[in-house]
Amino acid sequence: MSFISYAQNFEDVMLWRALKHIENGFYIDVGANHPLDDSVTKAFYNYGWNGINIEPEEKFFEMLQLDRKRDINLDVAVSNRSEDITLYIFEIRGWTTNDLNVAKQHKAEGHKYKTKTIKTKSLDQICKENSVAEVHFLKIDVEGVEKDVLESFSLQETRPWIIVIEATKPNTAIDVSHNWEYILLEQSYQFAYFDGINKFYVAKERSELLNAFHNPPNAFDDFISINQYNAQISHQICETKLKKTILQTEQTHHSIENLQHHYQAILDSNSWKITKPMRLLSDILHRSKIGISNHIKQEKKQLLVDVSQIYFDDNQTGIQRVIHNILFELSALSLDRYDLLPVYATKGETYRYTDKFHQHNMLLSKLNEKVVTVQKGDIFLGLDLTAHLFPHIETTLEEYRQNGASINYIVYDIIPLLYPQYTTEGMDEYFRVWLGGLVKCADRLICISHSVALELQRYIEEHSPSSEHLPKITSFHLGAGIDINSGLQGLRAEETSLLQRIKMKPTFLMVGTVEPRKGCYQTLLAFEELWAKGMDINLVIIGKSGWMVEGLLLRLDTHPQSSRHLFWLQGVSDDFLCEIYTSSSCLIAASKTEGFGLPLIEAAKYNLPLIARNIPVFKEIAQEYAFYFDDNDQADTIAKAVTDWLEQYKSDTYPHSKDISWLTWKESALQLMESLDSAKASHQE
Repeated sequence: MSFISYAQNFEDVMLWRALKHIENGFYIDVGANHPLDDSVTKAFYNYGWNGINIEPEEKFFEMLQLDRKRDINLDVAVSNRSEDITLYIFEIRGWTTNDLNVAKQHKAEGHKYKTKTIKTKSLDQICKENSVAEVHFLKIDVEGVEKDVLESFSLQETRPWIIVIEATKPNTAIDVSHNWEYILLEQSYQFAYFDGINKFYVAKERSELLNAFHNPPNAFDDFISINQYNAQISHQICETKLKKTILQTEQTHHSIENLQHHYQAILDSNSWKITKPMRLLSDILHRSKIGISNHIKQEKKQLLVDVSQIYFDDNQTGIQRVIHNILFELSALSLDRYDLLPVYATKGETYRYTDKFHQHNMLLSKLNEKVVTVQKGDIFLGLDLTAHLFPHIETTLEEYRQNGASINYIVYDIIPLLYPQYTTEGMDEYFRVWLGGLVKCADRLICISHSVALELQRYIEEHSPSSEHLPKITSFHLGAGIDINSGLQGLRAEETSLLQRIKMKPTFLMVGTVEPRKGCYQTLLAFEELWAKGMDINLVIIGKSGWMVEGLLLRLDTHPQSSRHLFWLQGVSDDFLCEIYTSSSCLIAASKTEGFGLPLIEAAKYNLPLIARNIPVFKEIAQEYAFYFDDNDQADTIAKAVTDWLEQYKSDTYPHSKDISWLTWKESALQLMESLDSAKASHQE
């Protein structure tokens, strides 16, 4: 794979050319700034290096803390002076400096700054405090105070192989290296290269590295910029979506043509012409029955199941899989007292019946796309997550209640309200409006776990204590979701090959969308620690890309262990997922919060052992049949859990998931129907 450059002027390409033969090298970055944007060290970090990042500006230091878990991150200024110094902070990234003259120049050009007093340390002190032995490269970018940094570093006990320093006056092309270059030359460093912004120097004892600096970055370095890489990924995603759309359109056109041919063949047939009088008679009888039925009370009630989200957007993952399984099992139950009728609504519109999910149902075919009407005894079930319909749909729901229908909603979780840091901006307000509507309109809220029910109860008591109408809160459990159908014969060659590879060594599996709360980043850091210790184990992550994890996704794509010990798989078929469950050694459930945790149940179905974060919902599901680790953000917590579990695995003393009690989807649907019947009875009372 091509080297991905993050640096502003391809400094990392030049350094990689000289140092790519070093495994797990060490760097010091003075003035590290952003952990990704224009970073000279990010590419090296992705390749397993680590080092010291020095960044006194608070917001960038916090970003480094989050992104560079293996690094030592210091929020100090580097100087030859011992007293605290004043930092001049500009809104433009990279302009922050402790040089008053530089700050005045920027201010004269119309740029305002804020000041902050910051502690200082010398580079000698930093190296000593952190037991630094060897530094492969030192990067200095400190907006005009390069001399102060160099004078704080004796370059005796610790001698970086390469030093790269910004050599131009801030925001200009004027070379000011004469102010400090003599310090390096006196310490036996040789000038190697000038890229127009930075100058590179090589320690005299490492003079063989000078050969790497004869030419600027070029095609032989086999690199692309991070912007090019991101553009390629975006292009691939758009191309995939376009191909999918074209294929769906072609299939639709083909289906329409077939139906037209079939319809015309029927019209042209002798039997159609002969039976015309019989059809006329049938229509008369049918209209008569409809007239009579208007005066007879219907025996069956409606079970109206809201599928408003998957009607338009069905990814077959997460909640969508639950909806499909529940719908299938409810229809298979042959409900004596209810007609199962999926319905959908759009923002600002009322509900309509749909036969999209039961196209062979005669009643639905007749009702398809017609406006929903309700009567006493009907049940409305909000099975889909339809927060986007609120508050507009509340009037419709209240009308249903007034007409005698009971209003019930499945609550999968309230994570955006309790943990907004794990969700996209505005999602907490989105959920607040939705839950406020449910409190006003619903008779019953049915949670997918007892843990969610407790969280919901506490939240409503705290935020809606004086509501005139409060829904009853109950819970049920979801079922085990997948079955092996065709097995290996349905897999592609590369999938079969991967299965063989993961069977050969201990393989730990994570299943779920890659997003902030899932603990993927912490788990990856843990495995990096274990791989660095020489442990020959695999980590397989199965799940589509989510939100707010761009750095993690890039790290997974470019990781040096990718396709060796690390595998990230998207769009996995049920057959392949089943085989991975049966081929892996253990499932890691590292989510920081969940509504249920279906992968735990699916793993238990295949007797796959579990390592899980110690959170209430996982304890509710897995009980004592999982190996738990403490709920914190430390990578070594998961690393230790994996190590300890492997020891128990060798002696067969680990918790066995086969003893977990789990439901089939049929049993889950029956539990749900019990709650709905109970809700209906309470509503009629």
